[in-house]
Amino acid sequence: MSIWNRKKYGIAQRHRRQLSLQEAYHIRDPDTNQNILWAKRKRFGLKTNINVWESEDTSEGKQALTIQDDAMFDAFGKFSIIDPKSGEVVGVLKRHFLRSLLREKWTIRDPRTSEELVTVQARSLPISLIRNLRWLPILNAFDFFIQFIRLQWDFIDKQTDKKIGFFDRKFTIGDNYILDFQADSENKLDPRVALGLGIVLDTAESR
Repeated sequence: MSIWNRKKYGIAQRHRRQLSLQEAYHIRDPDTNQNILWAKRKRFGLKTNINVWESEDTSEGKQALTIQDDAMFDAFGKFSIIDPKSGEVVGVLKRHFLRSLLREKWTIRDPRTSEELVTVQARSLPISLIRNLRWLPILNAFDFFIQFIRLQWDFIDKQTDKKIGFFDRKFTIGDNYILDFQADSENKLDPRVALGLGIVLDTAESR
């Protein structure tokens, strides 16, 4: 099966070392657990561009996707998903800063018209609130435990208000996720954009 002819991906973050200068991910076929792509980003710097490769050996592998950080500040997250072969921007990801103060929310937008196509929001409002308000004294005492509470995400078609996909953390040691948009029968989601957002939700949101 082609890399981009899929509607389901597994995303696994490689072992995170405190002194490591980059974060890396294996993108897998969730049915066979076979690695199909590899992604990495620098952990430090003003911009957090992410490159996705067809091989872990980036000196030999071909670049499959570029996730370009367009935001001035992390809180106002904005990313362009770029096809490196054509240079075309195939989608734009935008974090809703004010709405995310209550429930974390992103949108996928048309790169030409800026029209909102898909809303991506945290499934649980209470969990999102607890994570966002953990600076409060009453919650700060439990910060060590709260950081391990993970968000699950739903993809909602902006036009029909129907759920067309999800991004869930698997109950395993380490950051392992399932990105599934098989319910997207009208192909509203470009697989490149969906995968880009999945990686961003772990990196930009520090989940």
